[in-house]
Amino acid sequence: MLSLKNRTAIIVSLISAPCSMAAVSLSAIATESEDASLEAADFSDSQIAGAINASNEHCVGIGKSAQKSAKDPKVVAYADLMVKEHERINDEFAALLTKVNVKSEVSATSLGMQTELARDLATLGLLSGSSFDKKYVHQQTMFENHFIELLDSSLIPSAKNPEIKTYLQKIRAEHEKFLAQGQALQAEIGE
Repeated sequence: MLSLKNRTAIIVSLISAPCSMAAVSLSAIATESEDASLEAADFSDSQIAGAINASNEHCVGIGKSAQKSAKDPKVVAYADLMVKEHERINDEFAALLTKVNVKSEVSATSLGMQTELARDLATLGLLSGSSFDKKYVHQQTMFENHFIELLDSSLIPSAKNPEIKTYLQKIRAEHEKFLAQGQALQAEIGE
């Protein structure tokens, strides 16, 4: 558990970060349809790769936090599943990128996901017990929902390489399952 001083330092650094979280957050990008459609035209396969990598880092990062701190065995099992599945997706996608010779590139979207990960970890670090469990499941479910919206509105339509497009469609179906599992767990443990 982080000390109060460390928690405060994390929160202050997040608040004063040079990038405005509102400007680059995944939820803002995914829910603003005009911005998402404009951004879709600008997504290269390399930027798509960066977004997929950042998405996996987010889910693995908060999942590992939940593996250590969650109290409800069902939440721990969900976190275990999220870490395992997102690490698998990351490995598969890395192999695909090597095969099609595409390198990952940072974009506002991937930076937003990294910022969201830092914010979510800081928030989870302040909680314990059932409050932690509920917040983790809420964060994971919201992230999955926003990520599916991002896939639909920007990443899949922007993919130029047919193998990358096919893989994005495959993982979209998997993320639907992750979302449904998270929503079911949310209903069970309350929000």
